[in-house]
Amino acid sequence: MGPLLRQYKVNYISGLQNFPKPRRHIIMQLYTSGFVFYGKSFPLIQIPYRSVVKFDLNVGYGSIWDYRPSDMAVAKVIDMAYINDKRQTVILKFELSATLNVFRDHQTRLEFIPFLKQTGIYGQFNLRD
Repeated sequence: MGPLLRQYKVNYISGLQNFPKPRRHIIMQLYTSGFVFYGKSFPLIQIPYRSVVKFDLNVGYGSIWDYRPSDMAVAKVIDMAYINDKRQTVILKFELSATLNVFRDHQTRLEFIPFLKQTGIYGQFNLRD
């Protein structure tokens, strides 16, 4: 996966057959060539950027633990799809910036997409039109 560029705390919302319920305290790492997701009682998932076919940061709430009405105005839900080794499309959703520090979470959301573009990560995605 290359060198580690950045790490974020996220909450898993949905997408894996073996994990139908949301899970807290997942780590998302960004390397030069792919994502790595892992957590306690959560599988290690490695996703090469070139296999990503959809990637959006959407408005909405993902956390069933900490819903606030203001969440409906904040883009913090990572909605992504990638092609796995079996040539299947896997759609995953995560809630970005799952810390208890509101200021840090706000900064993370503001910097996330620009960071992906600045480092060339976004350009490695195989996005469908």
